[in-house]
Amino acid sequence: MKAQWATSAASGQGARSFYYPPAPQQCSGCHMPLVDSTDPAARNGKVRSHRFIGANTALPFVNHDQEQLKLTQDFLRDGQLSVDIFGLTRSNDVADAHRAEEDRREPASQRARYPPARVRIDESFPPRK
Repeated sequence: MKAQWATSAASGQGARSFYYPPAPQQCSGCHMPLVDSTDPAARNGKVRSHRFIGANTALPFVNHDQEQLKLTQDFLRDGQLSVDIFGLTRSNDVADAHRAEEDRREPASQRARYPPARVRIDESFPPRK
């Protein structure tokens, strides 16, 4: 995880990042929030959560972990990140042209309004907090 953090925008040093937070942050600042605890190691009644909340909703879903799923969904709905689409590239390969030709052979009533096409989407998921 350390190497992933070092190249991210959160480190303040990620050369491939498009956005940087106002100040560099550690992973625990976002992914391990302070939670109430009665643990003897707690400081002022708080410890860092070890759930390491992020963007993965698949694992808690397949593991039927409703609490982790809800925490992850709440985290994502709290403005933690945004999706920036900065490039669309339409494919012009032979397979796409062949599929489009097959689609034109269908009766107009059964055709999609626009012929199917492959599109590459270039995106960024910058942290916002």
